[in-house]
Amino acid sequence: MDNDIQSKSVTLLFVHVSQNIQVSWSFKEHSHDCFHMYFFDKGAAMFEIGNEKHLIESGCCMIVPPGFMHPMLPMDTKLPVFRELFFTINNNKLKESVLQLGYSPAMDCVAVTLFDNICKLGNTRIDQMQNYANDFLAAMLSHMHMSIETPDVLSLNKQQINTDGYSNITKSVIVYIEKYYMKRISIDEIAEILSYNKSYLCTLFKKETGITINDYLNLIRINEMTHFLSFTNMTIATLCHTCGFQSASHFNRTFKQFMGVSPSVYKMKLAEQENGESKNSNYSEISSKLLTLLEQLGISQESFSVWQNRVKYIFHDS
Repeated sequence: MDNDIQSKSVTLLFVHVSQNIQVSWSFKEHSHDCFHMYFFDKGAAMFEIGNEKHLIESGCCMIVPPGFMHPMLPMDTKLPVFRELFFTINNNKLKESVLQLGYSPAMDCVAVTLFDNICKLGNTRIDQMQNYANDFLAAMLSHMHMSIETPDVLSLNKQQINTDGYSNITKSVIVYIEKYYMKRISIDEIAEILSYNKSYLCTLFKKETGITINDYLNLIRINEMTHFLSFTNMTIATLCHTCGFQSASHFNRTFKQFMGVSPSVYKMKLAEQENGESKNSNYSEISSKLLTLLEQLGISQESFSVWQNRVKYIFHDS
C-alpha cells in the first residue's frame, strides 16, 4: 500500500453551515456525485429518499450516498440550523462500511466531537489542516460503523464490560471514562466529580474489576486509537492528543502494552494486509497480554471475539 493511501481514504470537498432557513423554504429534489452529510444543531427537517421518509432532529445526522435524490422539507414549527459535509470515499472497505450505516445513523459524543473538528478545519486552505480534516472524517466514519457493528462494545451509552454485580460507584467510574476518555482526565478528577475518596475509589474499582482505573482508561483509549490508525495518516503527536494522552512517548508505551507492538508496526501490518502480503505470524505471542486482560475484565464472549478477530486480522494468524 502506498504511503498516502490512508490519508486519501476520504477527501473532504467542503463544509457548509446553514442557519438562515425560513419556515417556508424547502430544498427541491437533488443529488450529488459525492457523499452528502447533514448534522442538525437545531430544529428538524424531513428527508425523502426513494419511498422512505426520515425525520432528522437536533443532534442527529443524515448521510446521503452519491447519486441519491434527497429533497429536504423543514418542519413548520422548528427553524433548522445544520452543518453539511461533502466528501468522497476512496477506500473500498471504508465506503462499504459507510453504506452499511444507513441514511440516519446514530452519533455518540466521540463522533460529534470529530464532526466539530472537521467543520473547524474543513474550509481552510492550509494543506496540513485539510489533511487533519480528512483524517478526522475517516476516523469519524470508521467509529460510527464500529458503533453499530458492535454496539455492546463500542457504544458510549453502554459499558464495554459486563457490570452485573458491580457497585454503583464502579459503574459510575466506567460510564465517566467511556464518556470523557478523549480528554485528559485523571483519577483525582473522577474522584472529585463522583465525590468519593480517591484511595477508596481505586481500591473498590480494582477489587471489583481486577484492573486499575488507569488500565481501564487506557484500554478504552487504545481501542479507539485502532480506528484512527486503520483509516488515517495522522501523526503520532496528533493521535496521542486526540485521545487524551499527554505525550507521544506515553502513547507509544501504552499502545505497545495493550497491542503487543508499537503504533508504527501496527500500521505497517495494516498496510501489508491491504496489499495481501505474507507476514510472519506472531499473533499468539503479541496478543496474549491484551486478550488475557480482556478476559479478566469479564467482557462478553461476543465482544471478546471482536477484539480477538481484530488482532488476528492485523497479524494474519493462520
